[in-house]
Amino acid sequence: GGQLGTLFMFGQTGSGKTHTMSGMIERAARDIFAEADGGEAGAPAVVAVRCFEVAGRKCYDLLTRQRVELRLLEDQGGRTNLIGAVEAQARSAEECLRLILDAHARRATAGHARNDESSRSHFVCVLDLRSTGGTLVLVDCAGTERRQDSDQHSVERMRESQEINSSLHALKECIRQRCREQKASAAAAAKVASTTSLTKDEGEEEQRFVHVPYRDSPLTRVLQASFTRSGSYLAAIGTASPTSMDTEHTLATVRTLQLLCDGGPGGADGAPQFEQRQDIDSRLAMARGGRAMSPPGAF
Repeated sequence: GGQLGTLFMFGQTGSGKTHTMSGMIERAARDIFAEADGGEAGAPAVVAVRCFEVAGRKCYDLLTRQRVELRLLEDQGGRTNLIGAVEAQARSAEECLRLILDAHARRATAGHARNDESSRSHFVCVLDLRSTGGTLVLVDCAGTERRQDSDQHSVERMRESQEINSSLHALKECIRQRCREQKASAAAAAKVASTTSLTKDEGEEEQRFVHVPYRDSPLTRVLQASFTRSGSYLAAIGTASPTSMDTEHTLATVRTLQLLCDGGPGGADGAPQFEQRQDIDSRLAMARGGRAMSPPGAF
């Protein structure tokens, strides 16, 4: 069958996640149909589109005009199924984009002090290419918020913020553990290939200690295949605000991405270190004709 790829968009509220994801969706749709149309002769490309949002502990279909709640049920094999989701067929990039943009317009949003149109849910778009069996999952996560960002929120908005941050934490843990699992798998395979004292079964046993906690939130449950399917691909894009008042939040976003790349707190050998601190004597810098450096940790 085809491959499974998942792209996540992370960042604080108002940092441009949705704008960036819109461009990614357009590129993905055009590339998918361009590749499919150049494949099997005489076979028109058909992409099955599903769009839904995860708001708190509930999921809602976004391809229907009315807000329809979806159910999450596990089958006997332990796979999570989204019951009631509408699946639309797209036969061109333009039709695919129209379906996704219409769905995205129905996403839950609300204004607050930091963002006039803040997403209050996680947007998930699933594109299934029928001819190859491949699947692309695009996830535009709701923005993270600090306590000071939500000081003026109503009780309902504060509850939403808590649910968003909780689900994002669960998502980050799943991605991090999946990275660890893949590294353990590669290390075990290398040992099997390099020594006769470790059998294939023993190598597989060595990597089973890595647990991917996808059941910790509805968002990670609907994305179960992304974390458990063998050979699946994960990618994450982080967005950052250019303002100095958001430096702390920007560093938190970058640290998260580094953690996901490294697969653990200790990091990997040669992994990039994004935060570099350097103390500079401002008087010495001025004497050399330069200007004082920004405070440690500032961009």
